[in-house]
Parts: sequence; structure tokens; C-alpha cells
Amino acid sequence: ELHASDALDDLARREADIAVRMVRPEQPELTARHVCDFPIGLWAHESYVARRGLPQRPEDLQGHAFCGYDRSELMRRGMAQVGLEAPRALFRLRSDDQPAVWAAAVAGCGISPMQVAIGARAPGMVRLLPEAPIPAMPCWLAMPETIRHAPAIRRVWNALADGLAAAAREGGA
Repeated sequence: ELHASDALDDLARREADIAVRMVRPEQPELTARHVCDFPIGLWAHESYVARRGLPQRPEDLQGHAFCGYDRSELMRRGMAQVGLEAPRALFRLRSDDQPAVWAAAVAGCGISPMQVAIGARAPGMVRLLPEAPIPAMPCWLAMPETIRHAPAIRRVWNALADGLAAAAREGGA
């Protein structure tokens, strides 16, 4: 069973056997492994760039429309790390569903951060400011300590780790 969600399932209560997390798991009853870091870029559809222009410097991003999270502060904190002010109003289209945010950017609604490997494969998407020092997104695997020796779980764990690391390398990590 595959449960795709941005929610952090409680692995200790066995809401999932293995979780792929973009934050370091903190629960002591979990086995966790940092698998890779995904390079992140800022992306906009070529139709958006044709209408609004191509930013040449990070300061040029002010006044552009962004597609981003609504309640989550993750994108705003990431932008602040690279010195960009990101008031909530900057995100003209907001959703806490990452695929919806990305779909809006692909539809030409604004600028959105995305993994480099995904953005580079999306037709019509233009990477903005590729030299900008955007922090990579860490990727962790986590599972309850009590099941870490189960052969089937271990096989899935290893396959996920190998596949995620390969995907990160594809994106330039």
C-alpha cells in the first residue's frame, strides 16, 4: 500500500512501515537514514517568463507572482535562508499540496521551487537564477526500530534508498 501525503504519519504507531521524509526524523524509536539531498531550483513556465520577464538577479524576484504553500512555512523559510523576503502575500496562488503548487507553475501562474530533476523534465519550464544558493532538500528514510530486521522491509528500504539516491544524482547532487 502506498500512502502519498505531506502529513508526517506516526511510524511508532505503525501508521506506515517506511516513510520518506524531507525533514530529519526525531523520534528515538525510529531507525533513520539520510539518503541524499535533492537540488532545488526556481522554475516558471515560458509563458509566464514571456509575460513577466526573466529575473536576472535575486532582487528581481520581488514583484513576481509565486505559487507556494498556504499554511506551511517551509517555502517562506527556505526563501529567507537565501535572503529573499517572502511575505505570505508573495504567494499569489497558495496550496499545501505540492503537486497542486507545481501544476499551477506549469500552467504559467507563477514561480515555484522544485527539485531540479523534476523541473528539467517538465516541458516549457525555465529554471530561474540557476546560480542562486538555494539549499538542497534533504531526504531521509525512517522506519520503526522494531521492524528493521524484517527481510521484506529491508529489501524495500534498500530499493528506496538506491532509487532516491539515483534520482538526486540525476538532478545534479
